[in-house]
Amino acid sequence: MPDRYTLRRLWLKKREVTYFSFPEFLDRNRGYDDEVVASDPERIVRESAPLWLLPQGTCIPDSAVDKDGVQNNGTDTDLCRLYGSLDAGCPDQAPFDGPYTKSTAFPTYYHFRYCPNVNQIRILYDMYYPKDTGHRHDWEWAVVTFKQNITTDWRWHREQLILQNEGTNSVFPWADIPEAYSEGDNFRNNAGPNGDHPKLYVGKFHHSVHTDPYTSIFSKYKCAFNAAPVYGNWDYRDSDYYFPAQEWLVNGDSIRKDWTWGTSDSPPPAFFSDGGYDICYLRVDATS
Repeated sequence: MPDRYTLRRLWLKKREVTYFSFPEFLDRNRGYDDEVVASDPERIVRESAPLWLLPQGTCIPDSAVDKDGVQNNGTDTDLCRLYGSLDAGCPDQAPFDGPYTKSTAFPTYYHFRYCPNVNQIRILYDMYYPKDTGHRHDWEWAVVTFKQNITTDWRWHREQLILQNEGTNSVFPWADIPEAYSEGDNFRNNAGPNGDHPKLYVGKFHHSVHTDPYTSIFSKYKCAFNAAPVYGNWDYRDSDYYFPAQEWLVNGDSIRKDWTWGTSDSPPPAFFSDGGYDICYLRVDATS
């Protein structure tokens, strides 16, 4: 293991700002060599984990399995508040203390794979909710992809984000990421595409995942009923609460394949090679 001096030197080196054209607008000193990919993939998982941003009043994520290994049974839906509040039956949220209040802790389930079909590394970050406003159980996710620069440094660099959005998903080049903070930096800072941890906003009613807030007053108090993905795009979201996913990461292998989650079909095993959404073939139309 590198000593403290070496780690400090490497950290300072990573903070230098040097740009080159792979794939678009990246810091030369960021990225990971093949040795790290092979020997310490969990490091890449930690250093790329999102900062989840949640609005007040939403059902917040929970553990999908209890300490005895029993599947979370979920909770009854509220059907757009017809049968109760959005957060009824969900974990208690921390008292609100203004924008960027730290949320009650919750796990993020990850799955790391090398995908030879597109020569990418892909990391799933998946959250479990006891419900969304329309059904019991809810899984919502983001995927960070990496591409190897085979012309300059042969390191693996963040390339794209794939985000769940109510029945569909959206692809964003990393160069277009509006908010991200650098590993080791204050999470309140914003390095944009030069950051490591994307700041991702979660919808209030349906929990879809986005790179931007949406704070229409109408959407704050009313379900958006339009067909997907519009009601994902119009779902209220803001940075009332935050939680860094790297503080509680759980290997998605801990979720049993034979567990069912009602109409929610994207638990981590769904992204395995034998799952319905094999991560290596997810949106290859836009990412390969």
